Amino acid sequence: MVTKIEKTIALKAPREEIWRALTKKNELSQWWNEGVILQPDIGGIFQEPWVDSEGQKHLASGRVVYSRENHDIVFTWHEHEWRPEWETECMLKIEDKGEERTVTLQHYGWEHFPDMQREALQKEFDVVWDIHLKELKKYIEAGPH
Repeated sequence: MVTKIEKTIALKAPREEIWRALTKKNELSQWWNEGVILQPDIGGIFQEPWVDSEGQKHLASGRVVYSRENHDIVFTWHEHEWRPEWETECMLKIEDKGEERTVTLQHYGWEHFPDMQREALQKEFDVVWDIHLKELKKYIEAGPH
């Protein structure tokens, strides 16, 4: 059973620029989604409003449980229609790799879900995280913000 999604991208940018892209509302909307909020302080709000392929509106939300500026942030993730105990966590970590930085995403906590739902959600989130991280890379590499 897969218990986490993990993805890493390499970026040619300073940590501070990457951190701003991950935590500033006006920058998040440039690469993630309009309306995404990720307040970088412990207890800060995470929100992602999104629309599915049928036009149905959804809201993912959570709280920041760990944050080290310019290094890493961990926040809970709960979709509005999930049962209360179906909460996952995401970590975004910035590391130095020679001249570049890497951003590693881990999304874990899937063991709370029933098997069939867990597999479907993990497949869906795996694809969506690929899209978001590619957009982050495009945004960062487009130049100073």
